[in-house]
Amino acid sequence: MRKSYTIVGLIVLAVAIVMFVVLRKEAVLVDTTTPEKLTPVAQTADTFLVEWRADSMDRGDHDLYTQVHGMLVVSSNVSELQRGLIVYYEVPPQFLKENPNLLSPTLGRVVGLPGETVEIKKGKVYINDQRLDAFYGEATKYGMNKEQWYARENKRKQTKEQEQQTEAYYNLAMPTVTVEEGTIFVLVDAWWRGYDSSYFGLIPVETVKGIVLGYEES
Repeated sequence: MRKSYTIVGLIVLAVAIVMFVVLRKEAVLVDTTTPEKLTPVAQTADTFLVEWRADSMDRGDHDLYTQVHGMLVVSSNVSELQRGLIVYYEVPPQFLKENPNLLSPTLGRVVGLPGETVEIKKGKVYINDQRLDAFYGEATKYGMNKEQWYARENKRKQTKEQEQQTEAYYNLAMPTVTVEEGTIFVLVDAWWRGYDSSYFGLIPVETVKGIVLGYEES
């Protein structure tokens, strides 16, 4: 009798564990305020213009590229850095010394703020163990996530090597990083086309020269 009770108890425990796993919802941090596309804005006394000719922020429409959209209007008021903002900042000197051909100052999007942890698992960004639900919170190519990219590439023939590279990119991982006071964690929108905090670490706030507001009005 005792044996049967033990078996029943184990079955109940197993069912409880399965139900917990199935019903448990992933914690999500949602950003519904950051616009995916920049628009023309007027200049003010605290703004300056920046010419941008790199594709590290390209989401499929040559985003931020001056030759296509015009000069960038950047605000020198950096008192309130928030998640989702695109910042104009200086690359850490040591990394620039090792990679002298890099642009500096450069652009990146604020992802992690002081006191937070940032991690990348299977191509997705997690803030304090919460998945970042935002257009910039996962690996993309020309603005397309893994499902969208494969839907397009199914119409094309890829080599085995290309398939492996694509799979590896969309499953990128980065160990947990704690954002220290006085610093931010930035990522480019096109992870495969630029450098950011996943390569050279946290960015001191004092190296941020401005916040991108939009394109120069024509």
